[in-house]
Amino acid sequence: MNQSKYIDAFIDDVNENMQAINRYLLALEQSSGNPFILNELFRAMHSLKASAQSMGFCRMGALSHEMENVVTAIQKGRIRPDVQLFDLLFRCLDYLEKSVQLICESGNECDQGYSEVLDEITALHEAQGGDGGDGEGDRQGRRTVSDFKCVQGILMESFYSGKRAFFVRAVISDDCPMKAVRAFLVIRALEKYGTVVYTMPDRGDIEEERFESEITAIVIENDAAADEGAPAMDVGLLEKVVGRVSDVSSHEVTELTPEMINQLFGPGALQAPPELPPEEYDPVYVVPDVTAEFPAVGSARAAGRQIDFHGRSVRIDAYLLDALQNLVSDLSFGVENMVRSLNKQNKGPLDESVQTLIHAATGIEDAVYVICTSPMSEVLSRLPLICADLSDELGKKVSFKLDVGDTRCDIGYASGLTQSLIHILRNSIDHGIERPEVRLASGKAEEGRISVSAYYRDGELVVETEDDGAGVDIQRVRAKAVKSGIAGEAEAGAMSRGELMQLLFLPSFTTRDQTSLYSGRGVGMDVVKAKTEEYGGSVGIESAEGRGTKLSIRIPRYSQRKEIPDDMLSVV
Repeated sequence: MNQSKYIDAFIDDVNENMQAINRYLLALEQSSGNPFILNELFRAMHSLKASAQSMGFCRMGALSHEMENVVTAIQKGRIRPDVQLFDLLFRCLDYLEKSVQLICESGNECDQGYSEVLDEITALHEAQGGDGGDGEGDRQGRRTVSDFKCVQGILMESFYSGKRAFFVRAVISDDCPMKAVRAFLVIRALEKYGTVVYTMPDRGDIEEERFESEITAIVIENDAAADEGAPAMDVGLLEKVVGRVSDVSSHEVTELTPEMINQLFGPGALQAPPELPPEEYDPVYVVPDVTAEFPAVGSARAAGRQIDFHGRSVRIDAYLLDALQNLVSDLSFGVENMVRSLNKQNKGPLDESVQTLIHAATGIEDAVYVICTSPMSEVLSRLPLICADLSDELGKKVSFKLDVGDTRCDIGYASGLTQSLIHILRNSIDHGIERPEVRLASGKAEEGRISVSAYYRDGELVVETEDDGAGVDIQRVRAKAVKSGIAGEAEAGAMSRGELMQLLFLPSFTTRDQTSLYSGRGVGMDVVKAKTEEYGGSVGIESAEGRGTKLSIRIPRYSQRKEIPDDMLSVV
């Protein structure tokens, strides 16, 4: 997996979660099972697990998962924590910290101490029934690893615990324009029923489309697969779910046996368990009988507990970034006024000190711009997968193109802009793009086209979405305006095309007679307009019936000047 692009963000995220885990464990020692603390502790552990698994650090992911299970057991009353339990959890946290430090230095997880803490915390969880996992969250999570050693360990554990494992091979059509997206859809389909522990190529190569057409994966049953009502994972089920993914030309699924594992990873990769008495396989953790309150350890541990930050990035309060933007704006304005005043007083060139000041102010402004903005390619990175997923569900063929170059946007816009474009994308696929047979009958290509582009023009960020679908039926809009009481027949008849198009942004206005899961309720375009205007921008729409629709979002280059709380101003 190519981690270079993501490792800094991973380190920042893990550091933050380890700080939270440390803080909440210390607080939990002083409480009587405070549910708020337990919830926050579980959330931090779950986030840490997800980050580790997404980067392929399977040891950190597995240990975090077992820590999650222990917290869940405490929440359900199956475990009453004592000093020994807290010592174990803090030792787990110490291992995680050492791993992060080693990852910063060498890119590898820590081996020392891993087996001991994992065995101990796993035994504790299994002794309490072993059902403390997070259910659906685990089912959706991915444990994709490229480390053969880790895969062997996971498979060994699955076989010994009675879980089935499957080898999946899928070939994507050569003429598929988005092979990476289809590959991820195959993995996502498998994850609905099990845990993907290995892929070839790895996710980094898949994301960058560094593969021909074939992907392979190993998937094992989750504990959640045993839930009542959940379908049992078998060859037939997996063949069915993989076969439903568009552009998969061929596929095969094989249930793995220990002999096959030895063939895949080499002789002796999967050895038989030692001959031990049955009780040796079921270690029992004896939880002391605590009758009154959970034990309080005092402040001695807290005084000695500190998680060191590793990595080059830091996280700061968003208000401080807003304050910095405001100050830089004032600085730029002040320098411009000063230069203008000096030019009036002195007819000659400005002296070197003034030129240095101008250069410094410009450099600060450029640096703050980079700090306070994100690349559009990252902000909108989810859109291709959303488009592929939705078009598959609706039975339509759609190619998606994201053309944003090196354009950046203010971080204050990122979330709202992404949500707006998701609404637009849903409308384009559900309302605009026709089914393949309809497109062919009207002389169009079977596959519809949707593009999203972003650029700067006249000090504004312009984001455009365009499709080659059916376009807006303007007469249907006019009739709907009359039917819903927005305008009378005479008034609606006199409305221009532009005025009628603006009706699409009204709350609850829709040309659909029936609603679907994705559109038809009249809320999507209303949200787009409201969010854009909140940013001080505007939305435009152009459409030609039978040829497609184009929407343009225009927002200021920088978000509007923020009001900073007094306590933050004192920090600045």
